[in-house]
Amino acid sequence: MKKLWIGIGILVIVALATVAIVVQTNKVPEPEVIKIGAILPLTGPAGYIGESLKKGMELALDEINNAIEKELKIEIIFEDSMGDPKAGVSAWKKLSRDNEIKVCVASLSSVVNPIIPLADKDKIPLIATVVSSKGIAEKSPWVFRFFTKAEDDAKLIAEYAYKTLGMRKVAIIHVQDEFGVSYAEVFKQVFENTGGHVVIAENFSSGETDFRTILSKIKPLDIDGIYILSYANNIASIPRQMREMGISDTILSLGTIAQKFVIEQAGGSVEDAYYTTTAFNTFKPKTDEMKRFVKGFQQRYGSYPEYFEVFGYDIVNLINEAIRKSGGNRSEIQRGILSIQDLKGVAGNIVVSKNGEINFPIVIRKIVNGQPSLPLLNYISK
Repeated sequence: MKKLWIGIGILVIVALATVAIVVQTNKVPEPEVIKIGAILPLTGPAGYIGESLKKGMELALDEINNAIEKELKIEIIFEDSMGDPKAGVSAWKKLSRDNEIKVCVASLSSVVNPIIPLADKDKIPLIATVVSSKGIAEKSPWVFRFFTKAEDDAKLIAEYAYKTLGMRKVAIIHVQDEFGVSYAEVFKQVFENTGGHVVIAENFSSGETDFRTILSKIKPLDIDGIYILSYANNIASIPRQMREMGISDTILSLGTIAQKFVIEQAGGSVEDAYYTTTAFNTFKPKTDEMKRFVKGFQQRYGSYPEYFEVFGYDIVNLINEAIRKSGGNRSEIQRGILSIQDLKGVAGNIVVSKNGEINFPIVIRKIVNGQPSLPLLNYISK
């Protein structure tokens, strides 16, 4: 009897071991985990930019990680730069010490510029966004720029102002930083080479709120339009103060002027303004990618994406595509990004140039009845 029970016990053990082997054999392997570092201004004056980028990134992250068939899992480690260069450099040093961080994202020119030589030294791919100044991606083979840039935006609207709107004399009001200076320089060069004349160019600090002194210089001038280059903390104030002073000249600007809260704060003063932006339109999404993005964003956050969220979302999907194409270590991701020539993103078809510029369509729109119009002109950045 004793031998019988021993035999039964052995059979049970063998059976359990067999089941375990079968389960282990059929078990779906865990996807590879890739960590992304993100250095964003989550607090401070530019906090709204960082939070918008973060929302777009997190939405893309959810979609990738929740896919039924997935080869890898992505994690994002967010660090707050506060828009401060020193904080940005500290965040980079912290992230770069983690060997599991394979690629980083950073925003704002003031933060990105001091990080570039570190990315080059550490050989970690860096994707810069909300950085519009010239030549950023050319500073290192490890640096990519995914945002609108002066060479495209300012050139396009300068030509449109002269050739289509018939403007011959304009004024420029710009924030005194790399973004504002680079856009103002490109616009002036292109507009005057085309045959127009920039009568006056005035600058201001990013914290400025009263523009009446600047506007008082512009009011008596015989001009056709005013090119405004600023951020959301004052881009609504300039048009409003213009109209209060009786300046009725046509406004030229860029995508930040068409954000919902800017239009609301401007109180109708940005009506009929022309601006450059991406092909994305929150309330009139054309492509399947745009429609899925708007629906997913609204479901997750209970609101609608407007501008910066697009770049956060497309950047994560671009990194995912680069890994899928080439592999998950740092040099493979670098090569993978460079290999992307036709990625369907929310910003439109994305093409990466050899110099590290991540290109996408740029359009000109007009604010009509408090809403962005359909594209008046399409341009594919080179």
